[in-house]
Amino acid sequence: MQAGGWVPIDVHSPHSIELARFAVNEHNKEAHTHLKFERLVKGESQIVDGVNYRLTISATNGGLIQTYEALVYEGLDHKKVLKSFKVIHLETESDIPPIGGWTPIDVNDPHSIELARFAQVDEHNKEAHTHLKFNRLGGWTPIDVNSLHSIELARFAVNEHNKEAHTHLKFERLVSGESQIVAGVNYKLIINAINRELIQTYEARVFEALDGERVLNSFTVVITSDIPQPGGWQPVEDVKEVEGIGRFAVVEHNKEAHTHLKFEGVLKGETQIVEGINYRLTIRAINGELIHNYEALVFKDLKGHKNLVSFLGTVA
Repeated sequence: MQAGGWVPIDVHSPHSIELARFAVNEHNKEAHTHLKFERLVKGESQIVDGVNYRLTISATNGGLIQTYEALVYEGLDHKKVLKSFKVIHLETESDIPPIGGWTPIDVNDPHSIELARFAQVDEHNKEAHTHLKFNRLGGWTPIDVNSLHSIELARFAVNEHNKEAHTHLKFERLVSGESQIVAGVNYKLIINAINRELIQTYEARVFEALDGERVLNSFTVVITSDIPQPGGWQPVEDVKEVEGIGRFAVVEHNKEAHTHLKFEGVLKGETQIVEGINYRLTIRAINGELIHNYEALVFKDLKGHKNLVSFLGTVA
């Protein structure tokens, strides 16, 4: 899902119902009405700087059930704002499903798990005098990497790892993820995070209990070519365009290593788009009377500030 696109939401999830109830309650406060929430008919979400929700809601007005469309914005801090709330005339909304129709549910939702556990274990065991043990609603299934809950899990994993390993990783994005129903939910997350100036990919295993408590079970570096990297390395077609970066690398190395290399030119280079640009350059420089080749890695941020990440000698 790309930022800006509208996608359907699960109308049975506690979070979706909470949004719908919020919309009705806020409208009652603002318009001095006494609507009573009945059900969430359908809904869509749109990723912005936070999430927009477009909800179709059934509510009781006096003794009659009417249908309304609400637009709710939820920020990254989970603060909600009701943007609009209006009546929908059903004769022009033929796509609204009637009461009583069957609709799919999210099998990863804690409420769905609770219902399954109730049906399969507690009640069936009582009625049939069996000893069934609840296992799961399904195996590993993909999750929506753009949802606030998924991003919150990924940020939790990075923050917990920083505390445990005394590192300073900065969350960049959630690349992919899967969930598995157990007595709670296991999440297997592929995360991009900034380690100093470089983006690295990590796999995190997070367990979320039914009460919402989370535990980071593992966090490891992933080195595999099939995981998408934001803006892979691209060759520099005209090395003259990066000679300024090459000169900077030699000057900085001379300062740091107290050497007296003399810049000669850039032989080849690659760039990688991150939160700025990484430059990986093969540089020719004179060391005393001899010419050597060096590999330099330079990061330039969005403000144009440069930083020499590494400078190594290579085979001439």
